[in-house]
Amino acid sequence: MMSIAAAFPRRRGFSLFELMLVIAILGAILYLILPMISEIKARGALRASRQSLSAAFSSARAAAMQKARSATVTLTSSSASVTVVSATTGNTVTLVGPIQFTSSYGTVLTAIGSAPTSVVYDGRGLVSPVSTSVAKYRLSISSWADTVCISGAGVILNKSCQL
Repeated sequence: MMSIAAAFPRRRGFSLFELMLVIAILGAILYLILPMISEIKARGALRASRQSLSAAFSSARAAAMQKARSATVTLTSSSASVTVVSATTGNTVTLVGPIQFTSSYGTVLTAIGSAPTSVVYDGRGLVSPVSTSVAKYRLSISSWADTVCISGAGVILNKSCQL
């Protein structure tokens, strides 16, 4: 009489059909998750570039008040830098930057409306000349965008661009 073990030999490994089924399921999951991963990456880069731009404005204002000298934030579509006039030599010294938005974060910086591409803070930490309008700067990456707003006095406003 034949034993059960001899009638049904043990299989080792997986069949080709089983392997292809697992690969197809993993491919479908990856197809669904990949857009979410790129969205998370874009939003993170946008958030980081917004924080860098806000930090540049804050650094310029703080340096102007600390040194009682003018400090300038210079903006282009791909970068920002902060310079301050040295008290001892009178030369311009780069304090921050240039922060490369396009190469570091993949974002593009745009001045909205009549926002200046060069913001000068005087020794009191106020934008010179003082303005009654709000300067708005837009950072964008793919379909996402965020705005940094600077009041006429030079204060960074919250996300709604209101005091």
